[in-house]
Amino acid sequence: MADQGAAPNIIIREADEEQSLDIVALGEKIFKNSWNEQMVNTSIYGSYDEVLVAMAGDELVGYLIYTAPCEDCELLRIAVKDSYRRLGIGRSLIDEMVTRCADKDGENIFLEVRESNETAISLYEKIGFAEISRRKEYYRDPKEDAVIMKLENIACIK
Repeated sequence: MADQGAAPNIIIREADEEQSLDIVALGEKIFKNSWNEQMVNTSIYGSYDEVLVAMAGDELVGYLIYTAPCEDCELLRIAVKDSYRRLGIGRSLIDEMVTRCADKDGENIFLEVRESNETAISLYEKIGFAEISRRKEYYRDPKEDAVIMKLENIACIK
């Protein structure tokens, strides 16, 4: 458990089953296609996935789910409560993921994001992710492209 210096008293750590309902609840507020408790718990207890949480005391204020089955890792979900946005929590969650992936000999991290999510794209670009392709009309309601981004040579970043 390390204080990532994002916002006052925010701790980034691995999730446990106690947080699964809070993760689901936050996801339902942010994503049109949120994960259910079983999906979250599968990631918490899975062999390749990891779930990181940002905690303000006992309150879950953000989370990140990623998979690292080989040298290519993938950010699957990231969410931060509205009242805690723009405090560096998303960046801290991603930085922790990058460190953990690099520690497991990861080389690259991939993600996909809605083309209209300019805030997220800007954050990813600041970290070093670059667009590598698009999936046409990947998202529904509304229909829009998914931007596929990649962060290369993560061992050199950490």
